[in-house]
Amino acid sequence: MQLSAASSQMEMLARVYGEKNRPCLFFFTGQHGGALRYEHELGLGALKEEFTTVILSYPSQGGAKGNVSDIKALAKMTTSFIADTGRQLHCTKAVYYGRSLGAIVATYSASQIQPDGLILESSPVSLSQSVKHVLSNKWYLFALQLLPIDALIPNDFKVEVLLKKADIKNTIIFQGDNDSVTPLADIELVAQRTGIDLIIVNGGTHSSTITKAKPQIFKQLNEWLY
Repeated sequence: MQLSAASSQMEMLARVYGEKNRPCLFFFTGQHGGALRYEHELGLGALKEEFTTVILSYPSQGGAKGNVSDIKALAKMTTSFIADTGRQLHCTKAVYYGRSLGAIVATYSASQIQPDGLILESSPVSLSQSVKHVLSNKWYLFALQLLPIDALIPNDFKVEVLLKKADIKNTIIFQGDNDSVTPLADIELVAQRTGIDLIIVNGGTHSSTITKAKPQIFKQLNEWLY
């Protein structure tokens, strides 16, 4: 099943795997989307027998039209969309899973809706910090590192602030210790200050942590959804 919502400039899509009237997992993809990739990596063929999974695609991703020019507008639209989707599916429980930049959007939505659980994986600590790390990993963008990134991003969502606002008991973070895009050291400080459980994934890079941590992630999901 595929559901959609659109404004004048943005469209969002939700690919639904499973049936109505069951626990639901909402998966917030990262900057590059990749719904089909996560369909494979999450093993949805087996998972849909246990609970219903909803993979989100933002504007310009996975067939969704439009472009994102305002992260706050996207976050608000996403929150409204998943609330409507949850009602349509009659989700008995809901867990949000935010990967990479999707962790910021998932945490924002959680601060507004209060799901039964929140999983962050390969999470940046803020939108501006994520941009800085992307620039630092590209030698040919060195000059851009001199720009005041924080000042150039008017809606710089900070995960720590959003986590405190959400105040969800069932929250956990999975972070690879070999992640150069969203470094472990950054999110460790957030976990310490918020008291949220942090699972360090040995050898996990920004792209491989999801695969390496999958057994632990879905063990946690089953505990929260059933």
